[in-house]
Amino acid sequence: MRWHRFVRSGLGERPYDSPVVAASELFGVQAQINSAACVALAHRTEWGEAGPGDLQARVEAGEGLVRCWGQRGTLHLYDARDWPPDHWPVRLLGRFDPLVLAHSDKSWWIDPEHQRRVWHHTHVEATLLLGGRIVGVWRYQRMARGLKISVELFAGVRAGRTIRKEITEQAERVSRALDAPLLDHVVTTS
Repeated sequence: MRWHRFVRSGLGERPYDSPVVAASELFGVQAQINSAACVALAHRTEWGEAGPGDLQARVEAGEGLVRCWGQRGTLHLYDARDWPPDHWPVRLLGRFDPLVLAHSDKSWWIDPEHQRRVWHHTHVEATLLLGGRIVGVWRYQRMARGLKISVELFAGVRAGRTIRKEITEQAERVSRALDAPLLDHVVTTS
């Protein structure tokens, strides 16, 4: 078991090809200070031959890595491809979606004043995800010829033309998933 953990930590006989690959495979490298992060990467990559100054310069230059400091000042290095994009996709998640159910602390998904709009008694509403946050709820009504979808944004949420276009694309995707043509969709604000 110790050998398995040793290898899974990137310390086995075959090092990772680069710091970016190491950060991706380990889903981040943690250290207290930048030089310690460089040493951790030197032990886990082929770049260990480069010398600490060169490695530190490459890490500080980015080289495909994102550096951030946690709440307690701990340094973390991540593969930039694992980092959130500048523009998060809009998603219409169904009722009882696993992403929405998975966390007991909902505050990082949704502002507390809106939680009862999503979770009440034994029911979980379908939600609108925008920027990685729940910003509204939605429902569909099955008609004889297809679906009508209504999306209700929480108070204070703004949806410009681009966001509304993405909501339309999501409504079309839902209608395909439910095998019914999209007759109409409406976006309102509560």
